[in-house]
Amino acid sequence: MSSCRIRAEARSSASPAVVFGLLTDVESWSRWGSWERTGLESEAPDGGGGVGAVRRLESVALGRRIVSRERVEEVVPDERLVYALLSGLPLRDYRGVVELTPDDGGTRITWSSSFDPQVWGTGWLYRAILQRFVADTATALARAAEVG
Repeated sequence: MSSCRIRAEARSSASPAVVFGLLTDVESWSRWGSWERTGLESEAPDGGGGVGAVRRLESVALGRRIVSRERVEEVVPDERLVYALLSGLPLRDYRGVVELTPDDGGTRITWSSSFDPQVWGTGWLYRAILQRFVADTATALARAAEVG
């Protein structure tokens, strides 16, 4: 199976530090994103939500509860967050990268992901669903950072 890739961009008038603060505060995701409940399942070895932390994101889609678990893989303050999906969707090798770039007094948010479907022939479907979801999430993050 070939790897699926998606990419979305959004722009916020907030600084990269403000955007990054929301991005790394998984507890806030249920306030600005489409999740019902979000939080840390387990902290990073050195504490908090850094590298090695496992995040738990709960949502409802098509009448079904979805609980996704993601491990934080890389954190570069005010620049990048990388995570891997551990469970929750029928995907393998899911890797998400959120990059923040200073942009004319604000921040350009680039959210990209790559993954392989577990079930042959479903890649196009998950690519379409996740493309929209990631674009909406990047936009929601940008707007939430502007509100403060």
